[in-house]
Amino acid sequence: MSTDKPSTNDLQFKDDNYIVLGNDFKEIQTCTGMYLGGLGTTGVLQMVKEIFNNALDECANTESPANKITVIYNENTCEVVVDDNGRGIPFDKLKEVCTKKHSSTKFIGEGDRSNNKYSAGMNGVGIKVVAALSDYFSTTSCRGKQERVLEFVNSEIKEHEPINCKKEKHGLITKFIPSQKYLGEINLPSDNIEDYLRGISYIMPKAVKVKYIGMLKDSDVCVNKTYTYSGLGANVEYMSSTLEFPPIVIDYEDADICLQMAFSYDKTVDDIVVESYCNYINTKGGGYHEMGCQRAICDFFMKEAKKADQNNKYEVLYDDCKKGLIMAINCQLESPLLEGQHKDKLGTKEVQYTSKRIVTTNLIQYFSSNNGLLKKIISYLRQISKARMETHRIKGIDTRKPTSFLDDAELRGFTNVSDRNYKGYKELLITEGLSAGGALEQARNSKHQAIYTVTGVVSNTMGEKTSTVMTGVIFRTLVKILGCGIGADFDINKLKWNKIIICTDADR
Repeated sequence: MSTDKPSTNDLQFKDDNYIVLGNDFKEIQTCTGMYLGGLGTTGVLQMVKEIFNNALDECANTESPANKITVIYNENTCEVVVDDNGRGIPFDKLKEVCTKKHSSTKFIGEGDRSNNKYSAGMNGVGIKVVAALSDYFSTTSCRGKQERVLEFVNSEIKEHEPINCKKEKHGLITKFIPSQKYLGEINLPSDNIEDYLRGISYIMPKAVKVKYIGMLKDSDVCVNKTYTYSGLGANVEYMSSTLEFPPIVIDYEDADICLQMAFSYDKTVDDIVVESYCNYINTKGGGYHEMGCQRAICDFFMKEAKKADQNNKYEVLYDDCKKGLIMAINCQLESPLLEGQHKDKLGTKEVQYTSKRIVTTNLIQYFSSNNGLLKKIISYLRQISKARMETHRIKGIDTRKPTSFLDDAELRGFTNVSDRNYKGYKELLITEGLSAGGALEQARNSKHQAIYTVTGVVSNTMGEKTSTVMTGVIFRTLVKILGCGIGADFDINKLKWNKIIICTDADR
């Protein structure tokens, strides 16, 4: 038997072409999903954020005079302009900054970053992504009495020599029109940018002013808004208009972390509601800063409730402390680990323990001089505990109209309309499974549409006695949601809904 290995020429395989992309722009255009968390409207909004964050970083830099950012957006053309009054970019670095990935002043270990260590931009990629994925892109760097413009038309660069200015000015003006060739259909509403800037206003540097001008599609209406720092307390108040008490605010800073947190409770909300940020990025995916702050609040109130009345029959548990908790968090770290497709989840694990320690310490200090409010919160949590415990002792069907979270706390799988006291037209959507319920939650109009998500196996009730049918949690819950009773007590005139829509499969 021959032991000779076949030569390469003896292999009868047809190999694929091996391709090396020629430049950074080509890499971004070919592998767009590596750089943007989505295409279309999602991708364009991320591009706006990339350019705006660069301007915000300049405002936060202690070496920069920047304190003003103007954002202009035209819905008709999708053109975006971001203008700041910072230092601009050195003329000899302008091309490199806009074309070479990982060219930045923000890398850790490559010099002193104490002037801007909490930067939102860390990878030196954002502005290159925007330039590569735009039909038109230009940036104008103003440096005193001169300015220089760099343009890209369909990724082809046009360099201009520096020109003299009549008036001395400084800053950077970036303009771009996103490309449907790479991003697909684009329909970015002005509201999306407004909402983003509103969120930033809670956490941006106090001296900064952001002006937004939005030209609406097929309209003479022009949005003109100015945003200044408003703090996380305002964020909590935005998330709920029916708070139990004014937001409690914690503001802490040391050499390793800046942490701000505000919270309150709302009895009309079924679960915890959190909005969080890290280094000017809205961490919609959550992360360890959320986990640490939540744990600190819940542990603190559990401990205080037990201390106040150790023998109270309504013991306050962790889940009780989460119900109706409205919380806003902002942390600033040097080189945070941001995870996920959108880089919107904080993965720096040490932050969980640090934030828990900081929040616990500050809660102890705050409530040492606010004992009356502490008693009020404990009383509120006892009500939630009572509602939870009485769920297990229900012997009949109560068809009262739910008016608050405490009234319908035990209706498992039920998501009520946003205003439980709403008297107008209402619909009940009945669906099956958590995934279907989640999809309906995204699509429904919460003002007049409620959802009941059925989970588990529904028994066949044909020929069964009413008493037997009512042993099933699904049917007991449904009777309470409908509100018109059952058996001899049934009264269709008491039905709480104008229309019931069944969104289940045929086998249900």
